[in-house]
Amino acid sequence: MKRSISVLQWVMVTIIFLGAQGLWAQTKDPNKDLRLSCEHLSYIQESYVKNHISVSAVDKNLEKRIHKQMVKLLDGSKIYFYQSDIAKFKKEFSGVFKQLKLRKCGALQNFKNVYFKRVKERVEFAKAYLGKKFKFNKKTELILSSDDREYPKNKKAAQEFQKKYVQYQVSSYLSIDKSLKESKELVSRSYDRLERRIREMSNEDLY
Repeated sequence: MKRSISVLQWVMVTIIFLGAQGLWAQTKDPNKDLRLSCEHLSYIQESYVKNHISVSAVDKNLEKRIHKQMVKLLDGSKIYFYQSDIAKFKKEFSGVFKQLKLRKCGALQNFKNVYFKRVKERVEFAKAYLGKKFKFNKKTELILSSDDREYPKNKKAAQEFQKKYVQYQVSSYLSIDKSLKESKELVSRSYDRLERRIREMSNEDLY
């Protein structure tokens, strides 16, 4: 019996997209390009829908939820994306199922490009803020719960929150008896790792 799909289940479909890479590699000619790409998504989606989801479930409401789940997965802390980015994603993901059937993944690619750009901005700002003029402020207060915060309106708002967040990160190391210099270095390295992960992310990882 076919059934409707929840948001969580649709996130699982995304995971299936990624997991399909391994299956593809086992069933195709090893001498051919085995990388998962845009053209494969529609086939995988249609197969899943055919076997697990009622047709009525794949509607505009589900489309609206997809971009929200992607944003939540990559920026659940509301550190990277701006409010204007969220509005743009909402618009671009309208009709995403039809786009995939036409082998068009522009919405996904644009999502990735914006994500990369915002992460790069945050990494560069954090490392600059942690420079020689950095001063630890033990009186810094911030709202950590993303449920109680909106996405930043613009770059300036994002930077103001990140100043507080970096102060929080440094304080976490100071609390375990690290020196200020060590704490700054450890936080800076965490941003280096983030930048490296983003730099190594390919379209295949996205799909």
